[in-house]
Amino acid sequence: MKVHDAISGKKGAFYGRHSTDKQDIETQLKFSYDIVKEHGGEIVQEFIDDAVSATSVKMEKRQALVSLLKDVEEDKFEFVVIYMQDRIARNPIEHQKLRMFFISKKVPVIISHDKSFYTTGELLSQLMLDGYSKYEVDMISGRMRDTVEEKVSQGIWLGGYTPYGYDYNQEEGKITINPYEGYYVKIIFDLYKNGEGFQAIADFLMEDDPGSHWTKERVKMIITNPFYAGKITMNRLKKGSHNSINEKEKWIMNHCKDIEPLISEKDWEFCWNLYINRKLGGISPKKFKTDYLLRDILLCKICNQLFKGKDYRSKNKKTGEEYGERYYVCERCEIKYEINELHESVLNAVLAPVFVKIFSSGSKSVFDEVNHGFSREINDLVEMNSKLENQIAECSIRINRAEREIDSIYGKTLNEQANVMLSILIPFRVEMNKRIEMINKLIKKNNERIQYVQNIEQDFVLWKEMFHNLIREEYELKDTKLRRLLLYMFEHIEVDRNKRVTSYKARMNLEEDNQHIPGSFM
Repeated sequence: MKVHDAISGKKGAFYGRHSTDKQDIETQLKFSYDIVKEHGGEIVQEFIDDAVSATSVKMEKRQALVSLLKDVEEDKFEFVVIYMQDRIARNPIEHQKLRMFFISKKVPVIISHDKSFYTTGELLSQLMLDGYSKYEVDMISGRMRDTVEEKVSQGIWLGGYTPYGYDYNQEEGKITINPYEGYYVKIIFDLYKNGEGFQAIADFLMEDDPGSHWTKERVKMIITNPFYAGKITMNRLKKGSHNSINEKEKWIMNHCKDIEPLISEKDWEFCWNLYINRKLGGISPKKFKTDYLLRDILLCKICNQLFKGKDYRSKNKKTGEEYGERYYVCERCEIKYEINELHESVLNAVLAPVFVKIFSSGSKSVFDEVNHGFSREINDLVEMNSKLENQIAECSIRINRAEREIDSIYGKTLNEQANVMLSILIPFRVEMNKRIEMINKLIKKNNERIQYVQNIEQDFVLWKEMFHNLIREEYELKDTKLRRLLLYMFEHIEVDRNKRVTSYKARMNLEEDNQHIPGSFM
C-alpha cells in the first residue's frame, strides 16, 4: 500500500507526545497535517499526551494514547498519523504490541517525518529501530546521570532551563537575572519569611500580577530551590515526581559561580527550615492571631532551629476547670518554656532597646536612620527600573530581528521550511511584545512606590505622628499589635537553655544606645 492510498479521501486521527511542558508540539502537528492535506485526507481528531515521557510512563497510563486505541477499536478512524515512531513508544515490546493492534484493526499508521508506514516493513529492521530507540534512551540517561552528578558536585552548571527569575543567554552562555521575574522572586521569599503560606502567596501574586498563573505548588518549588541562593542541585525532586522533594541529605548540591543569587544563603536556609517545620506541623501560616508572640522568630541557640508552640491545656470533664500550660518547645534539644515566663524574659531583653532608642536618640534621629533605609529602597527601585528599561531595549531589538526575518520569508516563495520558521517567529514576536507590556507595568508600579516613599514615608511630620501613637500604647499593646511589632522589628531572636536572649537580628541598629532604663517593658 502507498501512503496516498492510505490517506486519500479518508478520515483519520493525529497522535502526538512531548516529554516536557516547554517542548513544542507544533512541529509534529505541522508535518502531520501537511502530509494528510497533500494526499487528500482529513484529520478529524487530535490525541496529544502533554508533558509525558514514553520512557518512564507505560503506554497503558498515557491517557491520550489509550483514548486513541479505544476509538480505533470502535472503527472511528481509517488511518492514524504520527510525526516519528519514538513519539508513540520507546520500548520495543510496546512498539510490537501497538503494531499488532493496528494491523489487526486494518488501520495504517503513517509516519509524517519520512512519509513511511509504522505498521509495515521488515520485522528485523523494525525491531532494530525500536531497540535502538530504547538503547539510545538508556545509554543517554546513564551517561547523563554520571556526568550531571560529577558536574553538580563541582558546582558546574550544564545548561538547560533556568528557573523562574532567571534567563539563559545561549549566545553568551550566561545566566542572568530577569528583572521582572526576579522582583517577584524576592517578594515570594519576603512573604514566606514573614509567615505567609504557599496558597496565600499564590493568591497575592495572582492579584498583583494578573497576567501570570500562580499555584501553591509553583510557589513551593521556588521557596525550596537553592538556585536562588546561587546553588545547583541534583536529586532534589523524587524520581517520577514533579513536586515531591527528597530529604535534603540526599541532594547533591554546591555553589555555582555562574549564578548571581537573588537571596542570601542564610535567607534560603531560614526559609527551608521554616518549610520543614511547617511540613511537620509545627508552624502555621496564620501569623498575628496567636498567643505565641515569638512564633516564627524564636530560635534555639543550641541547634539553630525554630521553637514550636505546644498547648498542653485541658479541662476537667466534671468541674470544667482548666489545667495545664502552653509551651515553646525545641524537640531536638528537649527544651520547653512556659510561654508567659518566656515572654517576660525575652520581651524585656529585646523591646527595651527599641524604646531606649526612641527616648534617648529622639524621633528625629530614629527617623533619619529609618529614612536612610527608605533612600536605599528608592535607589534599588531606580536601579531596577534602569535594568528593566535595558530589558525592554533588548526585547525591541529581538522583535526587530524577528520582523526582518518574517519580511524576508514573505518576500520569497513559501515552502515547508519557511512555514516552520514562520510558526516559530510569529509566536516569538507576540511573546516579546507581551513581555514588554508586563515590564512597563512593573516600571509603573516601581515609580508609584518611589512616589509614595518620597511623599509619605519620608515625610517626618507624618512619620513622627504615626510612631508616637505606637509609643503611647507601649504598655497597652494588645497581643496582635505586639506580635506585629515583633515581626516588624526583628528577623529572629535566639535564646539559650536558661531563657536568656543570646542574640537577635533587628531591622534597625539597636546597639549604639545600649543604656539602662529602670523598670521593665512588661
